[in-house]
Amino acid sequence: MLEEYVSKSLNGFGIKGISYNGQLDGECAVIFDDKAIDIITKFRQEEGKWKSEKINNARNREADKEKAQRKLEKHNNKLSEKAQRNKQILEKAFPGRRF
Repeated sequence: MLEEYVSKSLNGFGIKGISYNGQLDGECAVIFDDKAIDIITKFRQEEGKWKSEKINNARNREADKEKAQRKLEKHNNKLSEKAQRNKQILEKAFPGRRF
């Protein structure tokens, strides 16, 4: 009975709930307004989606970075092969010279 009275009184003063760090339970909350529970639930779901999207975006950026790195390595290998071929052509055209 006392808990209900305190809950209604705090809610009447505009205090919809409290949150605290429970030593064993971690983050905890006591909600005095039933309507606030729906809002908190929705917020936490949206927060979870936001965190999930953030993680996925980071993974996608990392994958894009790796893909770009592989493409750059492939391009550099082609340039090295082309440079080697050009060097051989020059050595044949100008024997005795160093390139």
